[in-house]
Amino acid sequence: MLEVLFWIVYICTPFLMILLLGIARERVLRVSMISVSVTALYLFSVVGLLPLFYQWDIARANSGVVDQGIILSVLLYSVLNINFFLFGVIAEKKSSNNKLSEKPNFISAAPPTKKQIFILLTFLILSFIVFLDYISNFNELAIFTAISSGAEDAGVVRSEMSNDFSGKYHWYRFFIHSVSQFATYILLANWMGKRSRLNLILFAISFCYTAFVAIVAVEKAPIIWFLIGLFITHIFLKNNGVVRFGKLIPLLIVLSVGLVLMYQYFMGAESISDALGRIISRAFAGSITPAYFYLEYFPHVSDYLYGATIPNPGGILPYVPVRYTVDVMNWVFPSLAIRGVVGSMPTVFWGETYANFGPFGIPVVAFFMGFLISKVNSYILRMKLNGVVIGFYVWIILEVKNISESGFSSFVYNIQIILMVIILFVLMRFGGKNRILAH
Repeated sequence: MLEVLFWIVYICTPFLMILLLGIARERVLRVSMISVSVTALYLFSVVGLLPLFYQWDIARANSGVVDQGIILSVLLYSVLNINFFLFGVIAEKKSSNNKLSEKPNFISAAPPTKKQIFILLTFLILSFIVFLDYISNFNELAIFTAISSGAEDAGVVRSEMSNDFSGKYHWYRFFIHSVSQFATYILLANWMGKRSRLNLILFAISFCYTAFVAIVAVEKAPIIWFLIGLFITHIFLKNNGVVRFGKLIPLLIVLSVGLVLMYQYFMGAESISDALGRIISRAFAGSITPAYFYLEYFPHVSDYLYGATIPNPGGILPYVPVRYTVDVMNWVFPSLAIRGVVGSMPTVFWGETYANFGPFGIPVVAFFMGFLISKVNSYILRMKLNGVVIGFYVWIILEVKNISESGFSSFVYNIQIILMVIILFVLMRFGGKNRILAH
């Protein structure tokens, strides 16, 4: 009976998701903040549960993911989460009755002005200066360690450059990764709108810099999502955001080949099949596996947190936010905690909801998140579309899709988004006579 129920829910989920997307006047293959977020939620919180249910993923099974009843619960919560997220989207669209966002005209978007390009290049130079300061903290960069000494030594340096970095890494991350990617999307839009040698050179320089900083710590996700962002920018300007399935094949081939090479040279995969196995496991099960342990940990080991995970900016409120992802990690792998290794187990955003409020909080928070993201999406598409707005839209699409692998509070209070909105305002306010809103 357990197996039958799993298969019924697993098979029906994509059809129900597509139905609700249609009611929300969205399509899976028409890029928007909503369609990308829902697709990411499905891929990273539902698809990977099948190999977990049958223990095909040996590494995950060895870590303790073996109870089919708990895995079924994870599936039910993930489906509940997606459905109520879409109910929130539908409610926002019905309440605002906004028709402008249905088919925005990206193709006719004006290129950035010369002032905007100048300001953008200033931010890009600032990004480079911050990058130089960042790498000055290390004797060797992970990418060069991987080339000279191999994957094992590179892994140590990678940890030093990210998780174990002693400074405030989130500030470096914003200026090094976010600003450079945002700039490259805009410069691509600029070159596509005004094809000249200078615009091509500016884009090429920005692309090479952004690609290098994305891979310098031999992390895989930054470079992959950067390339996807370029693809989305191209799709907006060439096909008004509609993805033709045939165009996905070359992109998937490039990403797959790139990931296989990175797993072989940076992660020590022994063969192509080993690399592919790791890629599939990490992509589809990596984000949802921690949810299994959340259901074991809350409320059986620790009571529900009742909002204690929500950030407390500047410590203005009388509490210290609970590092629930670290607590779960220490409980699952106590040997790491004993050795002083600080790890974390983030998961799809319903995981934080469950940790705080239990199962009954999942539909409430999912509805709120769907409503909020749809509202933000509608507001952006009401702006006067140009290369700058398109670059920002691509960037925030990829930032918001992280709800498929991190808690809801990381979006509700997101310093990356706040800072990028400030940069957008500077570009739109001082970069020319463009109106911010279309009407």
